[in-house]
Amino acid sequence: LEETVRDSELALRTQTHALKEELMDRLRESTSQWGDERLQLDRRLLVNEKIAEDCLERMKLSTSVMDAYFLTNPEVKRFRKTAESMESLQVEMKLLQTELRDNSSSVYKLQANSATRNEHMDLRERVTRMEPLLQSQL
Repeated sequence: LEETVRDSELALRTQTHALKEELMDRLRESTSQWGDERLQLDRRLLVNEKIAEDCLERMKLSTSVMDAYFLTNPEVKRFRKTAESMESLQVEMKLLQTELRDNSSSVYKLQANSATRNEHMDLRERVTRMEPLLQSQL
């Protein structure tokens, strides 16, 4: 019986050891594979970063080239001068609009004053016509 127990314990240890070895082999293989994939991912990230930096440099260069073109191009200069003159014309138009509003309000006030003066003159004429009639009746 003792021998059978020893044999079964030995078989169990052997089987456990074999399972541990298989598990460790799988773990090493997976770790190695994940490490390789991680290195490939790191390389891809580095390549993408370099591409992004290169694109950024090219964009900066193209922006400075475009700025230089637009600063030196005579058509763009004429366009800017036209835009500046349009801005000054807009300012003048706003000033003219405010002046026109002010003049309109003063004209309306003058018209109102002249209407009341005309009414006063009409009343005076009527009163002067009525005065001789009133004096004759008194």
